[in-house]
Amino acid sequence: MKTILLLVLLLLASPSMIAGGGKPRCPGVQSLTPAAACKAATGTALMFFLCMDTLREFTAAGAEEATLYALLAAQHALKTMESTEARTRGLIGGGALSGDQKLAYASCLGDYADAERSMGRAARELLPRCELAGLGIRRGIDLGLEKCRDRLVRIGAPEPLSGLVLSDRNRAALAYFLSKFAAPMVMIL
Repeated sequence: MKTILLLVLLLLASPSMIAGGGKPRCPGVQSLTPAAACKAATGTALMFFLCMDTLREFTAAGAEEATLYALLAAQHALKTMESTEARTRGLIGGGALSGDQKLAYASCLGDYADAERSMGRAARELLPRCELAGLGIRRGIDLGLEKCRDRLVRIGAPEPLSGLVLSDRNRAALAYFLSKFAAPMVMIL
């Protein structure tokens, strides 16, 4: 047990990014091609295509460290979440929403803030330092995006917001699935 604890502490204290063109270099993290990473991380054709689209800038390249893919997916998810927030503010201010819709949409802005805090920390701090980021991403999905989605379902919210929230949730889920491959492989002695 002490050996496992020591290994975990060493991993957390070790330098996380080794010089190499600004790309994460995390000890013990596997390298995969984009297609292999997407195939391993996704379970449906829709998620596979979303993954390949997200990693499209690497499709001609060879294998890259999985941390890079998880980081890119998290950054993409955060960018689309910002866009959804802007759209939500516009819908709230537009005057076409009912009272229940306006309240649910405004509550979603708070849910999104929670999601962005968790996911943003994972993308800005944890993944680049080779620390386990999956829990931060998962927390963002649970506390923010799914909470907002549930609010919208309860009031029967029409498009476009419900579709945008689902899209954001799928992008965040992709980042979470890819982050599972970004964790260092530790041998238990």
